[in-house]
Amino acid sequence: MAASCSAAPSSNLANRHQLPRASYNLQSRTLPKTSWKPSVQNPNLLKRFHAVTQKHEGKRASKTNIIPRAVISEKMAKNNTNTSSSTRHCFSRGEDGYLYCEGVKVQDVMDSVERTPFYLYSKTQLTRNFEAYLTAVEGLDATIGYAFKANNNLKIVEHFRSLGGVAVVVSGNELKLAERAGFDMTRCVFNGNGKVLSELVVAAQKGALVNVESEFDIELLVMSARIAGDKIRVLLRINPDVDPQVHPYVASGNKNSKFGVRSEKLKWFLDEIRKYKYELTLVGVHYDLGSTITNHIELVSPSLPDAQISTFDVVGPVCESADFLGKDRELPTPMKGAGLVIHDAGAYCMSMASCYNLKSRPPEYWVEEDGSVKKIRHAEIFEDHLRSFKGL
Repeated sequence: MAASCSAAPSSNLANRHQLPRASYNLQSRTLPKTSWKPSVQNPNLLKRFHAVTQKHEGKRASKTNIIPRAVISEKMAKNNTNTSSSTRHCFSRGEDGYLYCEGVKVQDVMDSVERTPFYLYSKTQLTRNFEAYLTAVEGLDATIGYAFKANNNLKIVEHFRSLGGVAVVVSGNELKLAERAGFDMTRCVFNGNGKVLSELVVAAQKGALVNVESEFDIELLVMSARIAGDKIRVLLRINPDVDPQVHPYVASGNKNSKFGVRSEKLKWFLDEIRKYKYELTLVGVHYDLGSTITNHIELVSPSLPDAQISTFDVVGPVCESADFLGKDRELPTPMKGAGLVIHDAGAYCMSMASCYNLKSRPPEYWVEEDGSVKKIRHAEIFEDHLRSFKGL
């Protein structure tokens, strides 16, 4: 999946391939022709975009094996010496022993932010990841969609919109955020197995594509189409019954998953959709196998020359036994107050964060293309909690 880089010194967050993990949907044949063009001022990106959308205009793309290509930074820190070209990413270890993000010393960021932990992303890496997907599907009639569930930061979703991505959402509020961020709503894909009527009415009014995942979806979609006074373009999400060999909590393509229509019920769903020809139009299919999760933990600053390598359990401050970030990790014994980076925390971490134990959610930053560090989400404060009870 596409990933941004994130980093967060302290025992909680931070990272490398974070994604905001982008899901790509090869279903552009279902999308209406528009005069839309990506607004990003990047000649290479525009060239690849036009190659994908125009090269085979009017032709059916031949069968092609999609081989994702490695994303290699063109702007790596000059002092990076410890990573090979095949494994480089926006975080690198400098000759001075410090960790860098796109040439910016993470320790300096840690010393200047309002508080830790925090998230640190690379805006340039986000662009590189998007370009990597364009390269991977070059020659195909394909559209790349960004899954808002991965990270719903307004600045991040606006960036993917500027690159030419479409919105892939799973709730009414994500749908509203997509519109707020300027996405073309007729190209938006609405997923999810628990959609409610009010959300589907909005989707119908905006002209979004909607995935059918259950009998309830069909019933509610028919009602929504009648309320909105317009037909709804639908996709049928199929459960392929494939084991993606990932953690069971993020696997969504096996037979026991709650997602998608099983093959033995496919004909029933097709017949039901055909019954409502004035409300529904079947324009494509959808499937998803699941997500990958990895974690790599390292120190922000160099350890002492004589620091002993020890095995640690890296845990957080939440009063739950499951609050650990890594177990049996070998690290140089850190000095008191040293920063830790938890890689790959950009996707799903902030979007699934809670205020359990009244732990306020942290701020988010990214490194701009010019090397400056910019805040893209404010940290929550205690007053935000009290605001929910104002006037009650």
